[in-house]
Amino acid sequence: MRGKFFDQIEKYISYVLLGLKALIVASATLEVAYVIVTRVLRPPGYFIGVEDLFDLFGFFRMSFLE
Repeated sequence: MRGKFFDQIEKYISYVLLGLKALIVASATLEVAYVIVTRVLRPPGYFIGVEDLFDLFGFFRMSFLE
């Protein structure tokens, strides 16, 4: 009885953590896409500078570490 209860609690916690992780990954992906689009459309137009590439690389690294 007691073991079954704790197994259900553990299963619920795992689903909650899985959902939160999926939410974090989705929001990080959207953030990277937003940054890419805004940097590409910024004047002088369709050009991403070296500093922007470093920033984008940092965003990719952060999204993979989450």
